[in-house]
Amino acid sequence: MLNPGNKKFLLKSAIYLCNAKQLVLSEEAMRVITGHWLDSDKQDQELLDVYDEILEKIDRYLPLFDIRDFRNKLHKGREKFLKLNAEDKFKAIIQILKGLHDNSDTGELKDIGITVPFGQLQNNSGITLSSDTILVYQSPTGLFEKRVKISSL
Repeated sequence: MLNPGNKKFLLKSAIYLCNAKQLVLSEEAMRVITGHWLDSDKQDQELLDVYDEILEKIDRYLPLFDIRDFRNKLHKGREKFLKLNAEDKFKAIIQILKGLHDNSDTGELKDIGITVPFGQLQNNSGITLSSDTILVYQSPTGLFEKRVKISSL
């Protein structure tokens, strides 16, 4: 589903939705995430650089994560992230990526102060769609697609 403001999401129910935008990180960030350290003495800084890159990408491309104040919570969690050891920083980044992934997975980020499942996009008052919203019907293989603007229904 496409919504104004370039928010792509999948409807799970009347109150739950899933991110439908894939996060793309730099080659440098991917090197760190896959555990290829240039220098073990620089692990903490490399992991912090990845965290900061993720924050920058979320701010720029994933406004959907304003639901439940997730973007703001990640920014606030940066100070707690700094205090974690390298192993726990690595685990936190993996959990962040799990919650940001283009699916319904959620991450567990209690170590940085996020107590609800990260990425569980829920609006208890219901999901509001504007007349500009476009429903995208897609075959399981993704080969066939039909787009319908809500205002034309």
